[in-house]
Amino acid sequence: MSDPTVQAPGVAVDPGAVWRALEELRPEVARFCRNHLGDAADAADAAQEAILAAFEAIEGFRGAASLKTWVFRIAHKRCLDRVRTTLRRRTDLAASLDRHPATAAPVDERLASAQAAVVLHRVLADLPEVDRSILLLRFDHGMTFEDIGEALGIRGDNAKVRAHRAIVRLRPKLRALGLDP
Repeated sequence: MSDPTVQAPGVAVDPGAVWRALEELRPEVARFCRNHLGDAADAADAAQEAILAAFEAIEGFRGAASLKTWVFRIAHKRCLDRVRTTLRRRTDLAASLDRHPATAAPVDERLASAQAAVVLHRVLADLPEVDRSILLLRFDHGMTFEDIGEALGIRGDNAKVRAHRAIVRLRPKLRALGLDP
């Protein structure tokens, strides 16, 4: 994807090109939000807000990071806002996931995959917000630690260390659930 947003000073940004670039990122942003929040409707709203916020703020984009990194930073902030709102209402992400309990035996591969996703969301819900975002951006979206650091406002080497520590914390929980990381 070319970056239509980085222009020479004084040259107007083409809104159509920007919107097309953001639309290309929409599926990844939606998946990130869904994995971050657990609730599909909440995630769809957060992803839409992130894409619209990026479009509206494109004039402030300076190109110091990639457009993708910048948009994921916006999406991360939207997800954090939604989690904070949920916490203010005395509920949390784990309670939201409990509304969708896994059933005993999978009927087919899609059901097994969905069950594994629910279990993974429950395990990830125990991690601090930043660590959860780091793992999702790294393993679900294939971002480099440097890009993750830029997206989350931390150093890339810090993101790498936090990812390692989060994985170490998750291993016993995954093994207890019968999953071998």
